[in-house]
Amino acid sequence: MAIKGELPKPEGTVTVYDCGPLNVKDAIIPLAKPVIADNILFNYGALFVFMGMDELSQDPLSEWLLNNQDNQISWLVLRNAFIENYPGDAIKYKVPWNRLLFLVNKKQWEGIKEYIGSLAIVDTQRKCYRAPSLACISLVDTKLYDSIFNIENPNTQVYLFGIDGSDMRYEPAYINNKLTFAKLEPRNETIQKTDKLLEQYLFV
Repeated sequence: MAIKGELPKPEGTVTVYDCGPLNVKDAIIPLAKPVIADNILFNYGALFVFMGMDELSQDPLSEWLLNNQDNQISWLVLRNAFIENYPGDAIKYKVPWNRLLFLVNKKQWEGIKEYIGSLAIVDTQRKCYRAPSLACISLVDTKLYDSIFNIENPNTQVYLFGIDGSDMRYEPAYINNKLTFAKLEPRNETIQKTDKLLEQYLFV
């Protein structure tokens, strides 16, 4: 699904979905290994931090949950940031995006991944295109993250959405042994795709 026109500006609100928080900030017992093994951890804050979407009026996770009301999700709030170069707060959760991970089962993840992956922004004024990308990253030093991950499972995998755009590209990567959002040059394929999309939109 593409959004035609200018990059979105903050306006309006969306009904807050019903979900169950799993705030382990003060937990003494680490998150059990089976919980990690049977579920998916992810973070999609890059859509708001980098891509230009507005969390209150254009939250794809809220939209997906409103259309799948039998589903509930949980989230983890970490004491420490798990990734660098990731500014901004998650307004609904009142914590920085770099301390927030969502927890869903594998069936839910397939639907969420597909829906978020279908989004895109086509800005005809700035002549740019931006869409989510997805990477699976291992948190190799989970001691930094409050030991919420079981010690027997140190290489916990999380899915992080990045941005694949004609004017920007952000991807999670380890640089100097630190997980960060790396700012990269746009891919040629994305630039070529943008030219075709803009031609379609400008001459509709």
